[in-house]
Amino acid sequence: MKRNLLIIFAIFITLFIADRFIRPGMESAGVGKVKEETNINREELNVEDYEKIYVKAIKKAESYEIKDKELLRWVVKGIASREMDNKPE
Repeated sequence: MKRNLLIIFAIFITLFIADRFIRPGMESAGVGKVKEETNINREELNVEDYEKIYVKAIKKAESYEIKDKELLRWVVKGIASREMDNKPE
């Protein structure tokens, strides 16, 4: 009985410690700051900028020779999104 209680207690302590070490790492990665910077970057773009980004993304996506239209649309959106967020591929 004591052995089972010790095992259960050890599992709870392990889960608690793992939870404490994992979550601060996610928060300190600057996720909120990245979203804020992304919103700032998107506010500065004009219609012409979006057009240039999407034309470039369409050309790049078509170079992959994707036959499925839905998949091609997703690839274009992904490439354009990365370009708008100023992230490397």
